[in-house]
Amino acid sequence: TFYITGDDYSDLYLSSTTDPTLKTRIAYIVGWTLNNELTKYPSQKSNIIPLVAGQTYYIEGVEQEGGGGDNLAVYWQVPNTTTPVIIPGSNLVPYCDPNYNPCANDVVAPIFANCPANQSVTTLNNACKSVTWVAPTASDNCTTPSVTSTYASGFCFPVGTTTVSYTATDAKGNKANCPFTVTVTNDCSSLINSAVTEYFVDGVWYTGSTLTLNAGKSLTLSANPNGLSTYLWTLPSGATASGNAGGDLFISSSITAAQAGTYTVKIIDSYGCTATKSIVVTVNSTFTISNCAGNTEQLILKGNIDYITIGNTMSQSEDRSNCNKNASSSKLLALPTGAVVKAAYLYWSGSGSLDNTVAFNGKTITAQGSKTYYEPSWGMSFFGARADVTPYVQSSGTYTVDGLTWDNTGNYCYSNCAYGAWSMAVVYELAGLTYSTIHINTDNFRMTFPAGNYSSDINCINIPAGCTSNAKLTIVSFEGDNYKGENLYICGVYRGDNNFRGQTGPNLDILTFDVSNVVYSGKTSLNYSVNSYLSYTIWGNAIEGLFDYVKILKYNTCSSTLNVASVKVILDVEAKAELNRARIEWVNNNGYQNDFFTVEKMNNATGTFESMAIQNSINSDVPEHYVGYDDNPTEGDNFYRVGVTQFDGKVKYSDTKKVVFSNVSNVRIFPNPADDQLNIDLKSYEGRAIGIQIYNSMGQLITVKQIDKASAAPYQISTNGMPVGSYLVRILPEGKRELTKQVKIVH
Repeated sequence: TFYITGDDYSDLYLSSTTDPTLKTRIAYIVGWTLNNELTKYPSQKSNIIPLVAGQTYYIEGVEQEGGGGDNLAVYWQVPNTTTPVIIPGSNLVPYCDPNYNPCANDVVAPIFANCPANQSVTTLNNACKSVTWVAPTASDNCTTPSVTSTYASGFCFPVGTTTVSYTATDAKGNKANCPFTVTVTNDCSSLINSAVTEYFVDGVWYTGSTLTLNAGKSLTLSANPNGLSTYLWTLPSGATASGNAGGDLFISSSITAAQAGTYTVKIIDSYGCTATKSIVVTVNSTFTISNCAGNTEQLILKGNIDYITIGNTMSQSEDRSNCNKNASSSKLLALPTGAVVKAAYLYWSGSGSLDNTVAFNGKTITAQGSKTYYEPSWGMSFFGARADVTPYVQSSGTYTVDGLTWDNTGNYCYSNCAYGAWSMAVVYELAGLTYSTIHINTDNFRMTFPAGNYSSDINCINIPAGCTSNAKLTIVSFEGDNYKGENLYICGVYRGDNNFRGQTGPNLDILTFDVSNVVYSGKTSLNYSVNSYLSYTIWGNAIEGLFDYVKILKYNTCSSTLNVASVKVILDVEAKAELNRARIEWVNNNGYQNDFFTVEKMNNATGTFESMAIQNSINSDVPEHYVGYDDNPTEGDNFYRVGVTQFDGKVKYSDTKKVVFSNVSNVRIFPNPADDQLNIDLKSYEGRAIGIQIYNSMGQLITVKQIDKASAAPYQISTNGMPVGSYLVRILPEGKRELTKQVKIVH
């Protein structure tokens, strides 16, 4: 009598001779067993089979792995015994197929010879460049492989870096790759060489990159870019200018008030080449610290200043998988050469009762301000504290915090709420910096729990008329988790989902955003909000409860950008991958009155751009932010650009941006909501093995399906017996990245 155990589905075959073609199935498992579990299924045990002593028989055991662990064992119970045992090795000999063909199960990949080296070429006027190479050759141990490539020799490549990949495939599907890059650079040397910048002080013309002025001195700047198209002067605080764009497009700007900072002219030709010339003017500056309306939790610092924010965590993990502590943590502060530290503030936060003191580079630091928060539904407390550490921070170096006490026991750990971390904001003065204002707010220590909208304001903003803010906002947040999400809005503008996910370290995020488009002259406050929501996670239903304790806003007090050209351009174009779609973002230049924008995508077959979408321009005196999407990206390289059409009919284009997609696949689940059946469209995975897992809202795995080969027809799963509610469907395709879809069941 024979027995089989296995994990997962297993079959046992026996032949009446040594011929495997005569084998029949004598036992099997539909499911899984432990290695020594012989009685779980009746089918594990064969009938009594008479065997002839001394005769050799062919026997075969097969196990199909479904997930998790795996095992396979074959037992027998011979006459005159009472207990089945694993068939001893002394009773087994390997089976050798007399018709064995070494190439029948070939697993050796082809080999490439003469794979081309990376190519670098230049082009003029931002045009694509035809690049040629000698195609590589491939050989194989069994057959002549087929060779394909993503681009052919002679393709006209756009400006930027493109990856070309040759793939050799043999008869058994074994593959080898031969990748190399083609980099096309726009030749801007003629523009750069033609950009001459001079300055005039006290009746004398100078060239160079630095200048020291006494207060009140008159400064005249001039640029001669030889008739090229677009010229932008950026002036530091307190400067005004008048420009002239005559027939020869010669620009002369007269500065009536000289302030410390960088005077820069940016020249942009019609092909996207840019040249920048700068003069750094230094004068004595005055640094001040005050507060907003008497609130010591809302500091205001002014001067020729900027800031750096660093920090680290004491948590070893963001969740209960590891609630252990680090006794200390360190971070490097790297100040610019010549920087003078004017102020440094240390912040620390954690779970549990308030810890009012920490050690900072060996010095005991006592909090000068603190906040606590009690969450009644959990019965847990949290705290944040701050201290001025300027006397101990005067240079670059490594800074260490230890002695931070926080609770990582009991419900803090189990609820994934145990954390301890610190951050430091350092404000420094540096010759050449624009006169700026920095707000540091610590007046709000709250948790974004339960689900809802949590709003904060930075007040007392004051930017003089005509000034460009160049504003940035840094948020220091504690206890953000990667497995939960939240939406961030700054002045009503959506800034993405799940920003606070431990990007700096477990339970610590130090994030900086460009907010120039929402902080400008006439704006007196900045509002930002965090919208927390219910997520379905591996730990069950969860809501992102974070503490956005420290907010730092910096803007130029009076830095003006003077437009003295008649041709408009698009600024700050970005393109990036978002799961199975491409996101294209751009900002139009300050004050430009354009008609509409066109998002274009390159047809890789022809090398030409084709229109995807059109958006009307918002006529505004401040930069405006735009977003477009490509919901159908192709495998490999995708090239995008944005064109702006002006009211006079002229069209200008941004730089070309590339987004690379691999394993592009789409899965559709319908109907959603579903009643008695789910249909899963897996045609993009046709022929592949796929695992399907369904989790309920508590994060419990309730259904597992294994498909040997997906077909073009939808895969059907009965939902009868599933309670009404929300579920996560996890798609696990062989050789592809996994996908997750949310569905609702209604009956």
